[in-house]
Amino acid sequence: MHDLEAWRIANNLNKTQLADALGATPKSVRDWISGRHRPSMSYMIHIREVTGGAVTADSFYRRARK
Repeated sequence: MHDLEAWRIANNLNKTQLADALGATPKSVRDWISGRHRPSMSYMIHIREVTGGAVTADSFYRRARK
């Protein structure tokens, strides 16, 4: 499970609420979580701020965990 998805679940947010908190579309968030796309650097900074550092750029660039 992607760190952003895990953070969303742990914080009782639905996907639309997470997208709203990040100022992104739900489709963009789905694409980031699935690994289809990576967020831009400005979104990565915002993601880090919104999640209190729980989700960082490393979450989007490291290999998927087994």
